[in-house]
Amino acid sequence: APIFKDTPFAVIWNAPTHVCQNLKIPLDFSVFQAVTTPASEPDQFLFLFYSNRLGLYPYTQPSTGREFNGGIPQKGNLTASLTKAHNEIIQYIPEFTPGLAVIDWEEWRPLWARNWDSKNIYRKLSIQYAKENNPLLSSSEADSVARQQFQNAARAYMEKHVQLGIKLRPNYLWGFYLFPDCYNYGWGSPKYTGECQEIEQTRNNELLWLWESSTALFPSAYLPFSLRKQPDAALFVRGMVKEAVRVSALPKSLYTTPIYVYLRPVFSDQNKVFLSK
Repeated sequence: APIFKDTPFAVIWNAPTHVCQNLKIPLDFSVFQAVTTPASEPDQFLFLFYSNRLGLYPYTQPSTGREFNGGIPQKGNLTASLTKAHNEIIQYIPEFTPGLAVIDWEEWRPLWARNWDSKNIYRKLSIQYAKENNPLLSSSEADSVARQQFQNAARAYMEKHVQLGIKLRPNYLWGFYLFPDCYNYGWGSPKYTGECQEIEQTRNNELLWLWESSTALFPSAYLPFSLRKQPDAALFVRGMVKEAVRVSALPKSLYTTPIYVYLRPVFSDQNKVFLSK
């Protein structure tokens, strides 16, 4: 059933408003079914769990190499993380009213193959960790072991935390920001259709455990300035939403998983330039 009665399509505000309030600039929120803020205010209809608000999220700063909570999932303390998350979920999410809980963990991706560019540090550290545990591994063996260890640990972190949220606050719909992603960023090419490549659909199929654990999907379709006045913008958004719709039907449940697409009124890389329509 829709989270808002008789409203299958909902528009929710989730952006800071305190500056406008301080400057006494009125904002018209009449078109929104709910108005929320990313700030750590409890009892909001939509609450955003950044990495420092939920558990002990293991990650590494790519620029400095500084490791937090173990640095990689397989070196993290999952039990301690869940204990901390238990208290935070109770603190921030109301017990009886409905709403949306979005876990925003962006430092690494649960599939080994998707940790490219700056995220490649997680593959390097994982291989190093595998070799430390077994110095006799060949390069290919270390790569294989590291891949399995990383993906198993990443899955455990994501799965256990979202399941804990659903257990403690089943009245909220739970999921991860940016999931699913289509990686359909090849706009500008003459043959761009916005459709997800088959390899990305296959990888999303590998994340069936995540779709089965989540009670909502929160993909993002933020637009860069380069798509201003470009027909590719519509193709990009359509492709992203289309993949979310496909993924929502993958779990064998009585209904498809609800989808809430993150959009911005400004361009992602020009936050003072507003979308025209």
